[in-house]
Amino acid sequence: FFESLSEAYQNPGTDFGGTCAEVSCPGGEENFVTTMFNDSVALGDTIHWFTTMCGKKDTTKMLKKLLHGEKKVTAVRSETFYQGKTTRWGVAWSFSKDAGKTNTTPLL
Repeated sequence: FFESLSEAYQNPGTDFGGTCAEVSCPGGEENFVTTMFNDSVALGDTIHWFTTMCGKKDTTKMLKKLLHGEKKVTAVRSETFYQGKTTRWGVAWSFSKDAGKTNTTPLL
């Protein structure tokens, strides 16, 4: 996510499509992911896995710090995706007791 559509056009290496509402969020990607994290804490183990894909490595680092600082999180997984010149970072986390048992299982 970008803070605005004009921000999206500043990086010529960014490949995206969609309307302004689909590719931008007030506060940018970091705010979107932080809100998602806070929502996940409120929902807890009512959902087995929460996932997000980040377009900025700094956002991924920030999210991992939040997750590792939250004692209720039982499992965190991440993976880097490469497609051509584009890199994205996937992050998954869970509050479920059962998720921690598979924490060493690699993502497929």
